[in-house]
Amino acid sequence: MSDGSGVLAMQDLTESERALFLADLNNRRKDTTVAVLLCLFLGGLGAHRFYLGQNLLGILYVCCFIPYWIVSMVLFFGIPLIFPFFVLVIEAFLVGGRVRSYNENAANQIASKLKALRKGADAPRTLDPAPEGTAGAHEAAP
Repeated sequence: MSDGSGVLAMQDLTESERALFLADLNNRRKDTTVAVLLCLFLGGLGAHRFYLGQNLLGILYVCCFIPYWIVSMVLFFGIPLIFPFFVLVIEAFLVGGRVRSYNENAANQIASKLKALRKGADAPRTLDPAPEGTAGAHEAAP
């Protein structure tokens, strides 16, 4: 959690909730270096998008890359056009912000789940979940 994601999300958590939060966040968080390398080396296939869970955009990258590569091989004698390279360089600069955003969203989701579990644990529990005046689930209808 060196990028600071989740610091605000941890404010209202107890010590045991913080331990759970950090364990779950460490399992979910994505690394900026991995995302940049995926973008630079496999970006045409959308690997960096798949890594960040943006599967539809990853599929779009694949659907655009394969026909482009085939056309450039046939029409330009195997010399690929330089345009996709510029797109991937720009993507490599932008992917760091996307990773930070992904990690912050993951931290907020984990914190909200932990807070919801805490509220659920504080609520009074009854054996009969049916509201008053109605037949409970364990009662048979005549």
